[in-house]
Amino acid sequence: MFLNNVSFETRKYKLSLEGQGACVLRLHHPVEAVLAHTGGAAEIEMMPFEVMMVEVQPGAGVTAGLATRDAKLPPVYSYHVPVRAIPYRDELEIHFADAAELRGEGMENRVSVFEAQLPAYPAERYSIAIVNRFRKDGRPWRQSQMSRYVQAIATVDGTVVEFTRTPDFRQVSNNQWNPWIVFSAPLPKRFAGRPIQFGVSAYLPEGTGMTTDLWVIKEWWKPRMRPLPNYWT
Repeated sequence: MFLNNVSFETRKYKLSLEGQGACVLRLHHPVEAVLAHTGGAAEIEMMPFEVMMVEVQPGAGVTAGLATRDAKLPPVYSYHVPVRAIPYRDELEIHFADAAELRGEGMENRVSVFEAQLPAYPAERYSIAIVNRFRKDGRPWRQSQMSRYVQAIATVDGTVVEFTRTPDFRQVSNNQWNPWIVFSAPLPKRFAGRPIQFGVSAYLPEGTGMTTDLWVIKEWWKPRMRPLPNYWT
C-alpha cells in the first residue's frame, strides 16, 4: 500500500485487518521498519507530507534486524499559527524588478503585512511555512510561475528572514499550474515564542482574493544538501 499525507498536519490512516489472521505491517519507505499494531486494526499516524510504502505480510513475516516504529507519533509535528493583519511597513515590501511589465499586463500591486506569535517549539529543527492561496471569480487563480507575481519577507527581533519558494522556477517545467505558493525557511531555537512580522508583496488581477496561513513544522525529513539542477542548458 502507498499512503500519502498531503497536509501540514499529522493525519491518521485506519487500516482494517479483520479476517487477515496474524500479520506484520512492514514499512519499506521512508525507512525500513515494522509498524506496531494490535488486534484486527491498525491506526497509522503520518507526519506532514509523509509518503509511506507498507507491505502486509502474513504470519510472523520477515522482520529480522528491523526496528519497530510506533504507529502513534509523539507530539508535536506541526503548529498552525494564527496571523493578524497589521499596518503597512516599508521594510516588509519587496519591490519587483519587472513591476512596469506586470502593471502593463493589468496587474495591481498589493502589499499585505501580518504579525504572528511563533510557538515555543523545542530545541529541535523546525521550519516555518507561509501558505498563500488565490481565487478569482469564485475559482482558483492558477499560474505556471506563481513566484513571478508573489514574494515574501519577514523579520524576527530585527533579523531578516529570507524564504525559499515552493514551487520555484525549476519545479514547473511539467506545465503544472497551481493557485498557491509556499514560502519556507528554517527556524533557529532563539526564535521560539517570539513575534514575527512578514509581508507578502504581489501583483494580482483586480478582484483576486488571497488567503494566508502560517505553519511551523518539525523537520522529520532529511534536508536536501545539494541544489536542484536547472532544467535548461
